[in-house]
Amino acid sequence: MVNLILTAFENTKLLTTSATVPNHAINISSNATITLTTDVYAADLQNTFFFRSDDPILSDASFVYYYVDSSKWVGFNNTLNPKNGTVTTNEYVLNDAIGKDFIRHLAAGLFGTYLGADLFTNEDAVNADINTKCDEIATNISNKISALDLSSGDFGGLIPDVSGKKYLPDNTSEENLGREMFNQLITADPSRFVGINDLTTGYTYNGVDDGFYKMPIVAGDSISFKVVLQPASSQNTTVLTGGTATERAYKVTLNVV
Repeated sequence: MVNLILTAFENTKLLTTSATVPNHAINISSNATITLTTDVYAADLQNTFFFRSDDPILSDASFVYYYVDSSKWVGFNNTLNPKNGTVTTNEYVLNDAIGKDFIRHLAAGLFGTYLGADLFTNEDAVNADINTKCDEIATNISNKISALDLSSGDFGGLIPDVSGKKYLPDNTSEENLGREMFNQLITADPSRFVGINDLTTGYTYNGVDDGFYKMPIVAGDSISFKVVLQPASSQNTTVLTGGTATERAYKVTLNVV
């Protein structure tokens, strides 16, 4: 057998199209920041949010599948509750909880100074109302995570794989939490997916190189979401000072350790 080599056929071509990864940066506009009191371990998030990327390429859609195992993050409902944190930027009083901070904000709008908070006769009732609203927020967030669970999730669009584990494909909405994390991570720090942090050596799910990978979240990262509190609709007429009570937007931040 002879291997015939024809150098006349040799060609070199410079591609005009570069391969791309998601470009997905999000900013939160807020008036203040709440830092949640309980941190979360990176390992817990890595085991909760994972993905698969070993399906055939060169198709019209990206074949990255996103999974959530909510059982791996114990107590996330309590951890993510905005009332379980303190105001750490643009605060009226350092380390106030959201309830006290918003009452001071109401006072600043109505009386021109947050020191007017003590003029309210029902601070405890307003604070309790704020805490109830925070509980509702935490429940809503908890439900969003649980709805994606690989075993019990009921979010529309979940698909069972050959093992019966439910996942969401890539072409879904912002409710696909794994996809949102993946896209922001690869936008902000694509180096996590190469070199010493190569997914096949550092982030294989359960330590098996089977196409399943942990979300490469590391200590020092954070998860943030926005919470907006609005005064009661009758607030400006209930306390008729001529001032105006306004809403206050909080960036709630969970630190990863």
